[in-house]
Amino acid sequence: MIDKARAEGINVTANQYPYEASGTAFEAAVLPNWAAEGGRAQMVARIDDPTTHRRLVPEVEALIAKRGGPASLVLIGYKADPSLEGKSLEQLATIWHVSPAEAALRTIRGGSTSVVSHNMRESDIAEFMKQDWVATASDGESALPGQLTHPRSFGTFARKIQKYVVADKVITLPFAIRAATSLPAEVAGFADRGLVRPGYCADLVVFDPEKVASPATYQDPARYAEGFSYVLVSGSFAVREGKPTHALAGRVLRGPAWIPTHSASR
Repeated sequence: MIDKARAEGINVTANQYPYEASGTAFEAAVLPNWAAEGGRAQMVARIDDPTTHRRLVPEVEALIAKRGGPASLVLIGYKADPSLEGKSLEQLATIWHVSPAEAALRTIRGGSTSVVSHNMRESDIAEFMKQDWVATASDGESALPGQLTHPRSFGTFARKIQKYVVADKVITLPFAIRAATSLPAEVAGFADRGLVRPGYCADLVVFDPEKVASPATYQDPARYAEGFSYVLVSGSFAVREGKPTHALAGRVLRGPAWIPTHSASR
């Protein structure tokens, strides 16, 4: 569909992180939209109401199946009971002696959740990665080491080089670099970034492809990528000889669609 649209002159692009599991919340993954309308208080009231609860269970079961089954959904963030982090929905159901749907509703009712959902196929990841209109993006939220998140937040770009360029040879190194630099800059409409060219911002990364690695995992996601010797942001070293400098040279980048707003002077 995208190839057809592009052939017709429609500038459709996509971005991708190189992992077989997505990251979201139980609420988003297995709860039907109507059940979450109106905010958390109304959502909990629906879960607690016997009539609505009976309606919810089969719909939650269907969404669990769509996500690949209860074993594919793993709880990685849960302030209500951190001891449950790292357990799959299947394991939660076994612990509580209830169905996976009931375990999901019980978990959701307990508080906000963060889960990884192993519902993508490696062959699909590779096929999309080879398209010249697919950019690399982490789609990840920021986190500090020790905080649970998705490994994509720390490992996306390193994993793509380590696994798909060096190990599996799905794509070439120049192809991977373009997907992480000039292509996203072009998509976003930046005229002075993404290429090594006179007059462009000096956003540069020096690395040895054979040494690049991502130790971040689903169980231990907040681990920094390895193998990047130097990183410059707007000409300032952010990483020098593999060590962060803590220089804060980055700034907000606004594309051509941004409309400035001005507060009235007083």
